[in-house]
Amino acid sequence: MEENKENLAEMEIAALADVFGVSTSGFEDFYKTAKDSQKGNYSKAASSGNGSTAASSGENSTAASSGNYSKAASSGNYSKAASSGNGSTAASSGNY
Repeated sequence: MEENKENLAEMEIAALADVFGVSTSGFEDFYKTAKDSQKGNYSKAASSGNGSTAASSGENSTAASSGNYSKAASSGNYSKAASSGNGSTAASSGNY
C-alpha cells in the first residue's frame, strides 16, 4: 500500500511539472511574456479570454486568468493564483 502512495505521488508531481516550472524557475520567462502583468508589493493581475495570460509578482500579489488556454502565475509571500479554462494552468509561489 505504501508503494501505491509513492507511485500516485510521482504521477501527480509529473502531471504538475509545468505548473511547478512556472511557479519556480520558469516564472521570470512567464512574467515577461504575460499579456496582463503587474509588479509590486500589493500587485494584482487579471486577464480574461481564450488565450489569456496573467502574471503578478509581489509580496501580496494576486493573479487570475479565465479562458480556454489561460495561464495564471503569482509569486510572492502572500501570493494567490487562479485559472479557469479547458487548458488552464495556475501556479503560486510564496510562503503562504
